Amino acid sequence: CHPITVTLYIDENVPIHVIADTEKINKIIMNFVDNSLKFTEKGKIDVSVYKSLDIPIRFKRKMKKLNGQISEETYLKIVIKDTGKGISQEDIENLFQTHEYVKLGRSSDGYTGLSMLICKSFVESMGGGIECESVIGKGTMFTVWLEVTTFPTDPMYLYGNISNSWEIEHDKHKEIFTSQ
Repeated sequence: CHPITVTLYIDENVPIHVIADTEKINKIIMNFVDNSLKFTEKGKIDVSVYKSLDIPIRFKRKMKKLNGQISEETYLKIVIKDTGKGISQEDIENLFQTHEYVKLGRSSDGYTGLSMLICKSFVESMGGGIECESVIGKGTMFTVWLEVTTFPTDPMYLYGNISNSWEIEHDKHKEIFTSQ
């Protein structure tokens, strides 16, 4: 068995404090990484997180108001890219359909689908969207946009005043683990 390296990169422009459902964010990332591990026999899986002030037009929603303040519209752009088997265009079109389970690769049940539906539901509930690009035999790249709330106020104000803020370290590129 060949090793698979999983790396995480968090861009330095990702806000230190955001208000978002961190449990959903973690589950989204872990579901995509888990699926990538199922269908990648060798190579790597890269997870990158960026700040984005824009989102593809088909995913746009109106700005929200929190506590009477207009929040800054910010998105986390999460890119999960693997060197796995790839997904056909036909299967990509069915990947997020409730009536379809896509038969792929070497997963334990031979199918993917339920975790993709969960991811889609979580992403949409957070005002975002998912795109998939893939080349058979080369790999797959999922791009996820998640709407998060930031404020034009001092982050120290937020500390202790708003629960469930997500603190991360910036400018990190690290290997999470290597599978043997």
